Amino acid sequence: MKIRNAKKEDLKDIVSIFITESKKQPYLQKWTKKSATDDFKPFLKKKELWVAELDKKIVGFIMVGITSSNKKIAYISEFWVTKNYQEKGVGKNLLEFIEKHHKKKGVGIIRLTSYNQSKALGFYKKMNYKTSKNVTPLEKKLK
Repeated sequence: MKIRNAKKEDLKDIVSIFITESKKQPYLQKWTKKSATDDFKPFLKKKELWVAELDKKIVGFIMVGITSSNKKIAYISEFWVTKNYQEKGVGKNLLEFIEKHHKKKGVGIIRLTSYNQSKALGFYKKMNYKTSKNVTPLEKKLK
């Protein structure tokens, strides 16, 4: 498997993976190709978007940026692996790559959010991610 910075020509595959996987349970997100592409472009430009390639095919990606308020904290905005490659080490390799990459840059903490009902939550716990004592996700349903 090869992990590398995403290129402009990778956006079509990245967006396809994102739209396909994010519309499934428990996420149920509804993105258009345009809205997803627009969301990824700034990260692509800042080289904060990486892809996992197997046999020259993109099978997953991770989008991570260093927070503007604290250069020692990075935040994983998006992290998706295609269904056929889940539980085959792709996500683990991507996450370990990002951890090493950011550690070299002086980052001491990587944060992310995960749906409680997702399989990903178990994966993150297995990778030693813990509930943060400093940050609590909050939400309010507007009526």
